[in-house]
Amino acid sequence: MNHHHLLLPRLPQPPHPPHPLQPLPPLPRQPLQPLPLPLTRRPPLGQGLGLATSITYAINTTSSSALPPTSQQSIQPTSSYEPFLPLNEGNVKFNRFRNIELWANYSTVQQISSVCGHNDLCPTCIKRHIEAELNTKGSEVQVRCPKSRCTIELAYDDVRRLAPKELFDRYDNLLLRAAIRKLPDFRWCKAPKCGSGQEHTTGACSEKSCFTHDVPWHKGLTCDEFSEQLQTKDYAANRAYYERHTKPCPRCKMSIEKNNGCDHMSCRCGYEFCWLCLGDYENIREKDHISRPTGSIDLEKERSNASFNVEHMNWLFCGSKESAKALSDAYQMIQRDPDLYIPGGHSFDMTQPQQRELVQRQALRFQRVRKTLKDPLLYKALELAMCIYSETFSMKTYVHNTLFRQSIEFFGTKEQQDEWMDDVLNWRIIGSYAMTELGHSSFIRGLETTATYDRVRDEFIINTPTLTATKWWIGMAGQTATHTVAICQTIIDSKSYGIDWFIVPLRDRKTGQLLPGVTAGDIGAKYGRNGLDSGWIQFSNVRIPRKNMLMKWSKVTEDGNYISPQNPAIAYTTLIGERLTVLAGTQNALGRALTIACRYGCVRRQGVNNVQIMDYQTHYVKLVPCVASIYVINIVDRNIKSRWEESTKLIQTNQSEFLKVVTDIHALSSGLKGTITWWGSEMFERCRRSLGGHAYSSYNAIGPAIGDWGVNTTGGGDNSVLLQQTARYLMSSYKEMIQGKQLSGSVDYFNNIQQFSKINKSDLLNEKQLYDMKYNLDMYTWLVKQKEDSSITWNNNQISLIRLSELHIFRYCLSEYIQGIYKYRNSIPEFQNLCPILTKLGQLWSIHLIYESLNEFLEEGYFGKEQAIIVRNAYFVMCKELRKEIIPLVDAWGYPDFILQAPLGKFDGDVYKGISLDLSPVVTVTRVLSNSYI
Repeated sequence: MNHHHLLLPRLPQPPHPPHPLQPLPPLPRQPLQPLPLPLTRRPPLGQGLGLATSITYAINTTSSSALPPTSQQSIQPTSSYEPFLPLNEGNVKFNRFRNIELWANYSTVQQISSVCGHNDLCPTCIKRHIEAELNTKGSEVQVRCPKSRCTIELAYDDVRRLAPKELFDRYDNLLLRAAIRKLPDFRWCKAPKCGSGQEHTTGACSEKSCFTHDVPWHKGLTCDEFSEQLQTKDYAANRAYYERHTKPCPRCKMSIEKNNGCDHMSCRCGYEFCWLCLGDYENIREKDHISRPTGSIDLEKERSNASFNVEHMNWLFCGSKESAKALSDAYQMIQRDPDLYIPGGHSFDMTQPQQRELVQRQALRFQRVRKTLKDPLLYKALELAMCIYSETFSMKTYVHNTLFRQSIEFFGTKEQQDEWMDDVLNWRIIGSYAMTELGHSSFIRGLETTATYDRVRDEFIINTPTLTATKWWIGMAGQTATHTVAICQTIIDSKSYGIDWFIVPLRDRKTGQLLPGVTAGDIGAKYGRNGLDSGWIQFSNVRIPRKNMLMKWSKVTEDGNYISPQNPAIAYTTLIGERLTVLAGTQNALGRALTIACRYGCVRRQGVNNVQIMDYQTHYVKLVPCVASIYVINIVDRNIKSRWEESTKLIQTNQSEFLKVVTDIHALSSGLKGTITWWGSEMFERCRRSLGGHAYSSYNAIGPAIGDWGVNTTGGGDNSVLLQQTARYLMSSYKEMIQGKQLSGSVDYFNNIQQFSKINKSDLLNEKQLYDMKYNLDMYTWLVKQKEDSSITWNNNQISLIRLSELHIFRYCLSEYIQGIYKYRNSIPEFQNLCPILTKLGQLWSIHLIYESLNEFLEEGYFGKEQAIIVRNAYFVMCKELRKEIIPLVDAWGYPDFILQAPLGKFDGDVYKGISLDLSPVVTVTRVLSNSYI
C-alpha cells in the first residue's frame, strides 16, 4: 500500500509575554537537550508501522523503527527540560550604511554635549533635533545627542544653551510637569482650559477642586453629603455617561472625553496615547492600528483586571499545586517529543490513515515513556495532558484503560484479575468493549449476541445469530484490538439467564490476523475522531474457556448451574465510571473552546467606536455563564469522583454495602452524563457563533471539536434514555419518602421537600436576594417538587420527566458547589483567597439556572412579571460584572497555545498574524475550453 506524506504547516507560535501559567514557547524542529529518551528518526506517516496489516503489534515488536530502545534514560519531572536553541549564523545578516553629511550651506558648528564630545552638527540641525525629540517622545522628557548611535542624554544646561528661548521654555515646562506627577498629593485643576494644579484645594485659576473625590468642587455640599449623593439615580446616570464617554490618561489619570478627530490623544500632562487601546503612541507611531492590531495590548489590559491570583486558581482547578506543576511539565514533554507532538501543530489536513497512524504512534510512544516515569503524579498528568491534546488518543486509551480494564476489575474474580491484569496494564494485549449492537444500544437486556455453555467441553460458544446482533461502534475493533469484553446473553440448556461479560480473543497477538470465527471491520468515515478505528464484530461459533466468563457477581459452574448476582444493577457498574468521565471531558473540551472564544472576543474590535466585541451584551451574556459553569463542573467532578472511588473500594471489602450505594450513583451518573453533555453542546454552539465566520475554518479548532463532541450525547447511552433512568429512580425515591423511608445520597433533600408544598408564591423582592446561592437553591428545589407532583403516566409525560432529571442534576451541581466553597474556606490560604471570586461565579450560575427556568416559574405561578424582571436584571448585572475578569478566568485553566491548536486563541493576542502565517499562496490552474464547448 502506498502512502503519501503531507507536509503540514505548523501553527505559528511566537514567544509570549511572561505569565506564570504559560509554558515555554514551542521549539524548532532541532535537536533538543536533554531528550526524554534517545529518539530514532520518525519515519514519514504511512511508513514504519505496517498499517496495511495491523497497527497494533508494534507494541510487541521492539525492533520497530518507531520505537526507541527500552533501557534508556528516564524522563525527570523537573526543570531539566530546558530548550537548546542553536544559533544559526547563516541567518544573521548585517547591513552597513555610511552616513554622508554635507556642510556646503553652513559655516559654523557647535559642541553638543561636554560628555560625548560630538561637535559636528550645525545649530539649525540641533534645533530641529531638540524640537523633534520633544514632539515625538510624549511625556518622556529626554533629549539625546543627535549624533547617530549616540545614546548620551543632553544635560539641562546643554539644552538651554542650544535651544531657542521658546523651545527651551517648553522643555523646562515639561520637566516641571514630570516632577509634579511624582507628588502623591498633587491634583490638576478640574476647571476647563486651566493648565494649573494644586496640592490642596485652590488652583491658580481661582477655581476649586475636591481633593477627596478628585472632581470639581461640590458647592453647597460637604464631602460626606456629596458621598451620599453619589448613590442617587441622577448622579449614577451622569456617572454612567461619564464612564462610557471618557477615559483616564494612562499617565496622570485625568479623565478625557473624545468628541471628534482621530484616535491620537494628547493629554495636558504631555502624554500621547491611543484612544482605542490607551497604548503609548510612541510605540504606535511607526504603523497605524490597521497594520498593528491591538490584541496584545487588549489582553494585557484584560489580565490586569484580575481580582485573584491566577496561578493559585490554576492550582485549585488542577486539584493541587503539585498536580498543576506536573501537568505543566507534561505539556512540555509532549511539545518536545517528536512522537507525541502532532506534526505541523494540528491534524486538520491529515487523511484518515494518517490520523490512525499518528494516534497509534502516540500510543506506542506514551507506553514507552510511561514505563520510565518514577513519579506517579507525573504519569497521571502525562496521560491527562495527552487526552486533552488529542480526543482520539483520549478515546483509544479510554476504551482500553477504562472500559476493558475496569470490566475485568469490577466483574472478574481475584484469580481472573491475576491472570489478565498484568498484560492489560502493560498493553501486551489491547482491549475493546463490545456492548452496542447494530439493532440495540441503551436497552442492554435486549442484546442478541449469545454465549451458550457446552458442558462436554467446559466452554462457551459465542455467536452472532442475526444481522442486528452485530457488535457495532466498538472502539479499536476495526484494526487494533486483540481482545474484547463482549456482553452476551448467557444460554444454558436453551434457557437465557440474562447478560454477562465474557473475554473473547479477536486477533493473534503476534501476526494481527483475525482468529477463526471472528469477522471484524472498520465502520468507516465519521464526522469526528477519525483517528480511532471504530469497528464492528461478528462471532461465528467462537469457543472460549468457561473461565473467560467474568464471575465475581454471577457465575456458571462446571456442571452448568447458573448463580445469579445479588443485584441486577451490578450489570451497569462499568457504565458508571464511563458516564462520570464526561465531567472531566466537558471541562477540557469546553475549556479549550471557551479560552479561544473569550480571547478572540477581547481582541476583536467592531462597530463605530471600534470596541471589543466582548463588551457587547449579546456577546458576554452568552459566554460568561459558560465560563462560570466550567468552575462549577470542576468542583462537582472532584466530589463525585471521590465518592465513586470510595464506593468501588467496597467491592473488595464490603460488597453488600457497595450494592446499597450503587443504585444512587448509577442514577446520578446517568443524569450527569445526559444533562452536562447537552449543556456542553449548547456551550459549543455559543462558542461557534461568537467567532463569526472564523469558526467555519477547521484551523480555529471549534468545528473539529464540535465533531469530536457529538458522540458524547449518545455514546455510553442516549441522553434521553439515561435521563428517563434517573427520573424513574427519582419517582421511586419520592414514593419511598412519602412512605416514611429516610433517604440518603443525591436524593437526601427529599426528606425535607414536603415543606415546599406550603409555598405558592416567591417572596423575591430585590436583586440582593438572588446573590444568596442557598436562596436560589431553595427556589430550584421548589421547582423540582412541582415536577415530582406531576402525573406519572410515563409515556404521556416523558418530556416532563426528562426535565425533572435535568432540574435534579442542576440542583445537585449547585448544592455540591456551595459545599465545595465552604471546604475551600477552611483550606490552604491560597485557596481561601479565591473564595470571593468563586462565590461570584456560583452566584452567577445559580441565577443562570433561575433565568433559564423563568418560563416554568411563571407557568407554575411562582413568579410574577416584576419578579421575572428582577431575575433578568440581576442576571445581566452579574454577567457584566464577571465579564471584566473573563480573561484571567480562562487563563487559570492553563491551556498552552499548542494544546488549543487555534490562532484565534493565542495567549499573546496576536491572532491575525497567527492566521496569516498559516496561509500559503496557491497556484491556480485554469482549464481553457475549446470553442466547441462554449
